[in-house]
Amino acid sequence: MYEIIFYDSGSGHCPVQEFLDSLPPKLLAKTLRTIDLLEANGPFLREPYSKSLDGEIFELRTKQGSNITRIIYFFFIGKK
Repeated sequence: MYEIIFYDSGSGHCPVQEFLDSLPPKLLAKTLRTIDLLEANGPFLREPYSKSLDGEIFELRTKQGSNITRIIYFFFIGKK
């Protein structure tokens, strides 16, 4: 398993958590499921859930109806 760590500024600002908090319930549930898939599969997660943007930068993608969420991520030391 991989450890998912959300970016947190020194002042306690966490953009990903704020984004998740703004989602409607169904889209939030699907997005959290996609984050769980990333946690389980790490770099082996592929489209339609994950797409490489530029080398080591990826986007986590979730679609629910006509709504699409995208969360930028990368892999850090070890399985983080």
